[in-house]
Amino acid sequence: MAGSRPAVAVTRLLLGAVLLVAGALKAMDPSLAVMAVGAYGLLPPKVALAVGLLLPGVEISVGGALCVRFLARGAALLAALLSGMFLFVVGWAHFESLDIACGCFGPLSPALESGWKTAVLDVAMLVGSVVVWCERPR
Repeated sequence: MAGSRPAVAVTRLLLGAVLLVAGALKAMDPSLAVMAVGAYGLLPPKVALAVGLLLPGVEISVGGALCVRFLARGAALLAALLSGMFLFVVGWAHFESLDIACGCFGPLSPALESGWKTAVLDVAMLVGSVVVWCERPR
């Protein structure tokens, strides 16, 4: 639909911006990202270390690709996978009654616990990723 292209562009830019900001904030202090990943207790310590160190770069890369529309469908697929993973982890934290910050935005994360607000953000990112992925290039 031609009329939906501006809405998809705005969705793509917002999704990209959220990922860029989240990745950049985590990159400012990678130790916080490593601690946040480890706090969920889902991964062995060495794997949590690797994920915590790599996640900011992945988020920055995917967010940047979405913002400049470089391989946008592939970036949207990766964003959907990230969002799905984040949603699973937040659900896990709720299920396990973990009282931890989500780790979403690095040093700003203590203000955002792993709760329903984080889950809503993750669902919105997942839906936005699907919307961008479904747009066919001209």
